[in-house]
Amino acid sequence: MQTHGYMIVMKPEVLIESYDRPERVGYYDMLDLRKSFPAFNPKRYRGIFRWGLFPYSSLDVKEIEKFQANCLMFPWWPDVPLGKTDARARYRFREIIGNPSIDEYTSGKSYAVLDNLTDAKELYFLTNDPRRWEIIHVSRAESRVSENTLGYDIGYWDSDHFSLIGDTIVTPCFHGPPREDYFELACTLSMLNEPLLFPSINDSENFRSYYKSKSWAEEEDIVDMGDKFDIIRVDIVLLYQA
Repeated sequence: MQTHGYMIVMKPEVLIESYDRPERVGYYDMLDLRKSFPAFNPKRYRGIFRWGLFPYSSLDVKEIEKFQANCLMFPWWPDVPLGKTDARARYRFREIIGNPSIDEYTSGKSYAVLDNLTDAKELYFLTNDPRRWEIIHVSRAESRVSENTLGYDIGYWDSDHFSLIGDTIVTPCFHGPPREDYFELACTLSMLNEPLLFPSINDSENFRSYYKSKSWAEEEDIVDMGDKFDIIRVDIVLLYQA
């Protein structure tokens, strides 16, 4: 099982500027959501649910052209096509990881989590505009922290790196909270730190238990997809430090 690695993710302000556009048709009244959680500025969120850079599905020219013509950021996030954005980085990403077998995909390894920082830095500088991205180190099944630790998120290691924090107060998509639970949720999340992450594993475990008790929550799909709510430590990567 992959327990740590590197992700290239959108900076939070870039993510939110796209998500909160007035013309976006979504499942939530975003003005109401933002007003209801004034203590949580979504542009501070530094967790895993930030539309990480991912590779082309293939190096085949026709497959790449199909992706460029049809791929949106999210089906529920219209008018934000990925198109030909970051083409060099996505192509090189696929070269680096090769063509993983189905066994690899079901063994707890994420195709979007790179094993080493050298590859992550190379891809970062191949994006169209590196200023829109940042590299984070993610890890699970360990509690050691460092001076670069931002905090703990809870969500899927693989798939779209769904986050319980992200899907409640940052960029809710399908399973965000109903309005009647806003006050209770704000109180439960009051221990979040500046980057809108949990400061400890214990706080993360407590919120995970609370979240799973709610009827509106996303359900873990451990049997079919292998997706479970992992507690994931997030560290910022300093580009010019070894």
